[in-house]
Amino acid sequence: TKKRKVIGLAGADAEAKIWLGSSAFFRFPSYESLFRLVRNHVLLKSELTGNPLMDNEKISHAISAGQFYMSLDILADPKGFNAYIQGPDDLISPIGSDVTLKKGTKLVIILPQKPRVPFDTNIYKNGEKMMTSNSQRTDFFITEPGTYRVMVRVIPTFPLPDGKKWVPWIFTNPFYVK
Repeated sequence: TKKRKVIGLAGADAEAKIWLGSSAFFRFPSYESLFRLVRNHVLLKSELTGNPLMDNEKISHAISAGQFYMSLDILADPKGFNAYIQGPDDLISPIGSDVTLKKGTKLVIILPQKPRVPFDTNIYKNGEKMMTSNSQRTDFFITEPGTYRVMVRVIPTFPLPDGKKWVPWIFTNPFYVK
């Protein structure tokens, strides 16, 4: 991300079957459960219009600009999550944006609700962790250029032998601050 823009996309291998031999297979898991596992959540600057051509262009532009986050929806509902950079002039720049650094620029992260399990929000700059927060809203003042991204993780309780361990829940695409 230091040399060029990079956009991450979440996806699941949707085979939904395990081959047992030359023509025999076992279906597992279902397509429905696979597609509920991980999702890309596109953040638009305005509502969809209902016009397929205009809406397709709006969604395509947002995806190509990296204006979306990825989440493991199986862990919790991330709808309502938002992360953006707010300038001192209150100008909002969405995920994937190129931003010129000015004094007072901050990265704002808002969780839809406080998770019922332990969680933390991590902010990374150029791949190094800069801050960890346990708040539903986090404001991080940016003082240096770099590539910033956010990861939220939770500690759900799994069946034995896994028990409790940190699991990534939400990942953003980068913000590019120059």
